[in-house]
Amino acid sequence: MLYRLLKSHRSHKIKSSVISLTGNGTVGKKIQAIGVPVYVIEAKPGKVLTVRNLFSLLKKLREVKPEIIQGWMYHGNLAATIISLFSFPPVPVYWNIRQSLNSLSNERPLTQNVIKLGAILSRLPKGIIYNSRLSIEQHERIGFSPKRRYFIPNGFDIPEVSVAEGRNLIRQDEQIGDEFKWAIGHIARFHPKKDHVTFFEAARLVLNQRSDVLFLAVGRRIDRSNAELWKMVQMLKLENDVRLLGETENISDIYSSLNMLVSSSCWGEGFPNVIAEAMASGIVCVGTDVGETAHVIGSTGTVVLPRDPVALAEAILGQLSLPLDIKRAMSLEARSRISELFSLEKISQEYLSIYRLRA
Repeated sequence: MLYRLLKSHRSHKIKSSVISLTGNGTVGKKIQAIGVPVYVIEAKPGKVLTVRNLFSLLKKLREVKPEIIQGWMYHGNLAATIISLFSFPPVPVYWNIRQSLNSLSNERPLTQNVIKLGAILSRLPKGIIYNSRLSIEQHERIGFSPKRRYFIPNGFDIPEVSVAEGRNLIRQDEQIGDEFKWAIGHIARFHPKKDHVTFFEAARLVLNQRSDVLFLAVGRRIDRSNAELWKMVQMLKLENDVRLLGETENISDIYSSLNMLVSSSCWGEGFPNVIAEAMASGIVCVGTDVGETAHVIGSTGTVVLPRDPVALAEAILGQLSLPLDIKRAMSLEARSRISELFSLEKISQEYLSIYRLRA
């Protein structure tokens, strides 16, 4: 979302720079490719910022001379607030909270402390932007200030033609045969909150009833080198029915190969990007009721409770059993919903409207 926002703002002649606390990464390279400079502080992941890190931040602040500082996620929000205290004249700071918060215990110890400190300091920024209404309730319940709180969902470019009607490169590359009529995808990095266990258990239940379905799992550490993941696949006897495709930059090729996308997250989701991206591409989604998922899907797919593989499997089977004309109508409705409610241009303008209130 940060990449898409920067790209949209650049088209409006707004100059931006990004400071990454840790590394550059895939997204950092994409941001640089659109002409937005990315500065890397090289703080150690999972560690407290050092004095050297803070001096690097201050040096970049004085070089860039921003009119606004936008924090991005908990650690970025805290760093933005700290360096703003040393700016003269003062630079307005905005926070951006990108996840829901079911329980602090789900987070790493350092992140727990950063969140608690964030609650104390949350009266300092000019505004706090959330991408989930549930997230607003959860954060304010633990002490985050309700003053100047904003809800802005994620925004998306809408493909001119549904990729579901276009190429099928992944099917070709992976040599997926005609016996697999339906391809069902799961796109998420390997993390407990993404709940791959429930996804694979649901896949097993689906395959117990149908033999024409193939499951594609995509994301960081979603490959056979991940021993924990591969053991899970073997225990459920899914070796021939699941393709682990790892992390990819060509996500549109993945969408072009899917008939359905499944999100099995059990906590922590704010606004699920992959669901909206899939819907914008004309793909019907089945998701768990976490964060904004239910609002994003609306009536264009199915939403079930998290950590329930039986309910997830039943939802998948229900979608597969629908008549073809209903599937096509739901595909069009999914695209229309994203276009009407979550277009990138609309969301980008909401950010700019808030920034204009900084005085």
